[in-house]
Amino acid sequence: MATKKEEQNLEAKVEEIGKEIEQIENRLGQAHARVEQASLELDRKEVRLRELSPAVFSGDDKAQREFEELEASSEVLVRSRRVASDAAEGFAKELEEAKERHAEAKREVHRQRYRILSEELGEVDLKRDDLAQQLKEIIEERGRLISAMSGEMNSYDQEQANRMATAYVGAERYWLNEEFGQWLR
Repeated sequence: MATKKEEQNLEAKVEEIGKEIEQIENRLGQAHARVEQASLELDRKEVRLRELSPAVFSGDDKAQREFEELEASSEVLVRSRRVASDAAEGFAKELEEAKERHAEAKREVHRQRYRILSEELGEVDLKRDDLAQQLKEIIEERGRLISAMSGEMNSYDQEQANRMATAYVGAERYWLNEEFGQWLR
């Protein structure tokens, strides 16, 4: 039997995955920002390395030390950019998977709601069927009473008894149509 508690648990799962998606998006954004930042820094260092090249070639020791320091820090930046780029790829994959799980969790909430509503409908259908049986019995009882009344009236006024029987059938049909016609069209 489907329960509201199960529905609430499923909704909590949807919310939890939604938060996970936000966290992954944040990490992905940070990784992209780090790649961009490292690329900009590498570009600046590359410009400076080109500027230092003539002095290094000419044997300037100070330019040589700065050149070597820039190359070393550039290697660190290259590794940092590669790590951030690889991380971004991993986060993108995680994000895609989380979004798929999120969509499936949402579908499961709707399936659970459908099951709950279906069970409620089944209960209502049982009530409807019970009431329909009661109504059928009441209409049959009314028919027996009208028939008996018509029989009694027939003993003293046959024409009126025939009108009464005919009117009863029309009246019952009219009443049923008025009360239930909107669901029978």
